[in-house]
Amino acid sequence: MKNKYSLNEAREKAGYSVKESALVMGITEDELLMAESTPSEVSIHKAIKLSELYNLPTSLIMWNTMDI
Repeated sequence: MKNKYSLNEAREKAGYSVKESALVMGITEDELLMAESTPSEVSIHKAIKLSELYNLPTSLIMWNTMDI
């Protein structure tokens, strides 16, 4: 198992497209892509919801560049 996943990797690992994830999250595709490109800006509420959707604990998702 990989140490940490980017949001993009977590989404793909879970088998979701951008469109599907955005729909389930109740956000636009652009908002999801923005979250994937700047994960440090994701609210705690959305971070928890994304980790649940992708079936990964928040500790296994990279939320900032210090995680790299």
